[in-house]
Amino acid sequence: MNKRNVALLILLLLAIDQAIKIYVKTHFYYGEEYYVFGLDWFRLHFLENPGMAWGFKFGDGYLAKL
Repeated sequence: MNKRNVALLILLLLAIDQAIKIYVKTHFYYGEEYYVFGLDWFRLHFLENPGMAWGFKFGDGYLAKL
């Protein structure tokens, strides 16, 4: 694969990832699970991380994640 194809693949995967996150955030209730293709090991589960990656936060309050 050349660099252009790799860059397009990365952008496509990022777009799919963000679209799924937006869909789950707007259509699932907290704690809901959806088994993708009916498989037990492949499921979407809606939960929210109180911090950033791995739960890290900077300070307290609503703006700590920003």
